[in-house]
Amino acid sequence: MNHFRIILTMIFTVIITSCYNNDDYLLKNIKIDEVITAIEFSNGSIIANGVDTTEIVVQLPLKADENLSKVWVSASKGTFSNDSNVIFGYPVHLSHKGKEVNAYKCALKSGIYEGHNLISISVGGITKDTTITFTKSYPESIQIIPSALSIDAGVSSELDIKVKLISSKGSISAQHPISINAYDKELNSIGSFRIKEEISNSNIYNSIYSVIPDTIYKGEISFVVKTRGVNNTDLTEQVKVYSY
Repeated sequence: MNHFRIILTMIFTVIITSCYNNDDYLLKNIKIDEVITAIEFSNGSIIANGVDTTEIVVQLPLKADENLSKVWVSASKGTFSNDSNVIFGYPVHLSHKGKEVNAYKCALKSGIYEGHNLISISVGGITKDTTITFTKSYPESIQIIPSALSIDAGVSSELDIKVKLISSKGSISAQHPISINAYDKELNSIGSFRIKEEISNSNIYNSIYSVIPDTIYKGEISFVVKTRGVNNTDLTEQVKVYSY
């Protein structure tokens, strides 16, 4: 009977051992910094204008296990070369800052939303997080485009007023506030806005201006737009139309 138990124990041990994967044990017990040895950015802060980029360099050990051959990178904001916020690739041996490294490189393009951007690096089921900053993109100038240069003094008369914030590089960051007002020659507020956007997620602000029913004013109307510009300075532009 004891002899039979010994044989069963040996068989059970062989079965358990054959199902055991040593690599799984190693990956579960390895430290993160032993797998992802360094994460570097060519720019730790880029402008949220939809065009600025930073290069991400993910370094692995020179003699990395084959289970660590694929690198996944994801970002909470912006896109990679595949127009997605997730990309993967394989590390290669290359020269980086004068030394040989085993690394994967990718480029991240900014979006139009400012703030901290979470970057997650995953290798062999092990993930390491870091952050970079997208800073606000300000306009350099304002363009005001009325649908006409004259308006009839009456309730049925309206103008479409488009306001465009302009930057020489990329877009303006989302949710950039503006103010738009209409004044007569004496700088008194006149008319009303049926639609009046004071914040937007694009570079175009659409407003619809109406001459209110009881106004009898005829003459010059100035549309004045104000916002914050480059270096957080005041930026103002105006255009004149005429009420007949």
